[in-house]
Amino acid sequence: MALYVLSDNEEILYSSQDILSNNKNVDKELLAKFGAYFSAAYPYLNNEKYKLKIDIWDKNGEGKYQFEMPFSIKGNENINVESQKCSYRTYGLFDPTSRNAISENVIVSEKAFQLYFEGITNFKDVEGRVYPSMHFEFIDEVGDSLIVDNILSSVADSGIDAEVFNRYFSTNLYLSGGSEIETSGKITITLKDTRSEAKITAVIDVILKSE
Repeated sequence: MALYVLSDNEEILYSSQDILSNNKNVDKELLAKFGAYFSAAYPYLNNEKYKLKIDIWDKNGEGKYQFEMPFSIKGNENINVESQKCSYRTYGLFDPTSRNAISENVIVSEKAFQLYFEGITNFKDVEGRVYPSMHFEFIDEVGDSLIVDNILSSVADSGIDAEVFNRYFSTNLYLSGGSEIETSGKITITLKDTRSEAKITAVIDVILKSE
């Protein structure tokens, strides 16, 4: 089986020529229910169009099947991001445990999640280091709040490698729902450059659930 992801103008963006190369024999019942899963995360949030193409063939016979499916990628509609005197290419929520994007607004209590940014520019580079701070605030539906003044206090003096930070930045975040099975609320995260006026603010509507 081969898998391709193509742009709207048929440019091949990703390909895997023989996904089943390590599977010499496949059970007939399994083949009847065969499926393929893929995750797409391209740096476009404005409904860019793509095409998924899958080719399946019988290595011991003439059987062949082709499948095509158009799709588009949207940004997480539960996240509102604003920047001041800086820019970024893309952002999103990520589950570091499953290593999957969080496409909905559900956060599991006491389980790590990440807000990530790619392609940050204009945080002041001081001899190859940048010095960001991150303010975190969560307010639930009844008005109770959790505030962490600077999640990045451990690197306040040493800073972060500028090239690494600009390419991709994230840090683990946690929320606890206490005894509540489910509660809704709003997360506000401010990523700020302590050496300039650059900052990025993200406001995220979430539902916090117990695992």
